[in-house]
Amino acid sequence: MIFDIHEIGEILNIAPRYVHQLARSVGVRPRQKTHVLWGRYTLDELNRMHNKRSVALRGEKMDKESPIPLEWLYDHDPVCRAAISGTATVVSRRAALAFGTTMNDVFSRKRHREAADARHAAMYVLRIQAGWHYSLIGRLFDRDHSSVVYAVQKVRQMCETDDVFSRHIDSLLVTP
Repeated sequence: MIFDIHEIGEILNIAPRYVHQLARSVGVRPRQKTHVLWGRYTLDELNRMHNKRSVALRGEKMDKESPIPLEWLYDHDPVCRAAISGTATVVSRRAALAFGTTMNDVFSRKRHREAADARHAAMYVLRIQAGWHYSLIGRLFDRDHSSVVYAVQKVRQMCETDDVFSRHIDSLLVTP
């Protein structure tokens, strides 16, 4: 994901003209003006700038890297929100097909077995494979984070005891 200096200025709450200066202070080399990505930074570079900025505001020494949380990006960046929602939709569609239900049932409040199993499987995949936080997954499915914790634990237990369920989960996990 690439951010331009104006987006970074909004995210970090600084004037865009200071973005290059902040980037240099964290060791990000500025690209030449003739380069295609001049004035643009990757998510990793943005995370380094964010960490430096937040540490400077708190008056602490910079000791470890802390990435920008996905929850914050989901709330503040429509592109990231679309990407996160799109990923959840794709995973949920695959789970609905695997468990014989509709995608609307996966996102609904219905509690019948097919819908609940597909929902739990989608939550499990988003947590285990994508590494998303419980709270973000819960927000996408309109559930509390504790429901996501329960879903992940339930899927782990079901995979140990039920071979058919385990094969459904294995078909959902995408290998890079």
